[in-house]
Formats: sequence, structure tokens, C-alpha cells
Amino acid sequence: MPGVVGLLALVGHAHETSRLLPLAHGEHRIQLARDTWQPPPAIEQSAAALLTYAVFGVYPDSVRILARRTCDLIANYVPDTVRAREIQSVLVAGAFGYGSVGEAKVSGVTFDSPDEVVKVVLMLSLGDTSGARQQLKRLAAIDKGKLPGNGFRMAFKSARAWLALGDTSRARRQLDEMLHTLPLLDPGFLSEVPQVVALVRAFALRAQLAQSAGEREVALSDASVVKALWSGGDADVQAFVAANAMKSPASHNP
Repeated sequence: MPGVVGLLALVGHAHETSRLLPLAHGEHRIQLARDTWQPPPAIEQSAAALLTYAVFGVYPDSVRILARRTCDLIANYVPDTVRAREIQSVLVAGAFGYGSVGEAKVSGVTFDSPDEVVKVVLMLSLGDTSGARQQLKRLAAIDKGKLPGNGFRMAFKSARAWLALGDTSRARRQLDEMLHTLPLLDPGFLSEVPQVVALVRAFALRAQLAQSAGEREVALSDASVVKALWSGGDADVQAFVAANAMKSPASHNP
């Protein structure tokens, strides 16, 4: 089942991916600092929908609604406010790494994400550009010398964060490294829905950056990958392909 859901995501079927993702997870426990926690079905379904729509990047209204709903469900289900905040930081804030900085807020909720790149997004949502830049530089220093492919899961989120800071050069470098490691990926990668969708969006973002840099052939090549995979997807996904795949990064938030 996970592989099937991953393939649905790969070809742009966000709604079906959202519906089936909780089933693919099965008995899914989330890792917390000191133990694990089994979300009840209502929270699992809401969090899965939030993650799916956030990672596709074309459903900002749904992301805001689902982030609010998931936070409220967790608060109602978990009476310990400290534990509830920890769960919210994993299940809700974890999705913010894929959306726009403006989506990384829920009124009345303070997040402390264990994801190092999501921490950057949360800093940016609070206007702390200096802290965000330092955090990204720290992560880049840690990543130096590691084997190719080790940073794949952070690369797209890091690229978007650098772009939010106005550093297109570092954003492009992250995307280049990400896409150059594709031959090293294990086939099991297709079961990881966020990474599958992030991969397609990475091609779209690199196409936009290449177009802005005057590298038309690179832009057309990368955009053709997005078109081949997502042109038959859901309506909003098709609209993304048709209207935004070749625009400059300033005109759209891929």
C-alpha cells in the first residue's frame, strides 16, 4: 500500500493520496522525545491530509484549516498541555517545511519542532531572518563531508528556506545536489510521500531558477519532468503545471 500511495503522489493525485495515506501508515506511532504516541484515527486522518496538501504546495487554504483542526484535535485529546504541544510540533509543524512561510502559524499555538529545517521556517514566520540564516549555515556545515544523498530529505525544504531569505545561489545549490543524488536512492523511496512530491516540486523550482538565470535549456528540461508527471493530476496540480512551472521564483511559491 505505501508504494501505491507514493505512485499516486508521484503523478499528482493529491486528494486520493490524502485519503489513502493513513491506511498506508497502518499502526503508525510518532516518535516523541522520550517515547512514541499512537494518534487516534481522527488525528491521523487530519494530520495526513495536512501533510499531503502542504507538500503539494497548491492548497494554502486547506493547509491553514487543517493545521488549525489538527491542533485543536490534539489539544482536546491530550489533556497534558506540554505533551500536546510536543505532538503538535511533530504532526502540525512538521508539514510547515513544505509550504509558504505565511502558512507556518496557528493562532494560540507555539511550536518547537524537532525538525531542524522546520525550525528555520518557524523563525522566518516570526521575522527572525538572522536566526534562520545562522541555522541554515549551521546545518550546511554539519552536512559537509557526508556521503552524497544523506541530505536528500532536507534539501527541498532547505532550498525553499534559502529562497525565502533571498539567496537564490544557495537555493539552487541545494536543488542541484538533491537532483544529482537521484541514482543513489533506494526504490523504497517511493513509499515516502513527502519526499516523492518534494522531488517533483524540486524540478519545478529549479526550472524557475534556471529560467531567471537565463538557462533556458535547463529550465525547459526540468519543467518537462514536472509536466510529464503532473499534467494528469488533480485540477489544482494541473493548474500549477500549466500556469507556474516556467515563471520566475518571485511570481510563485513552488
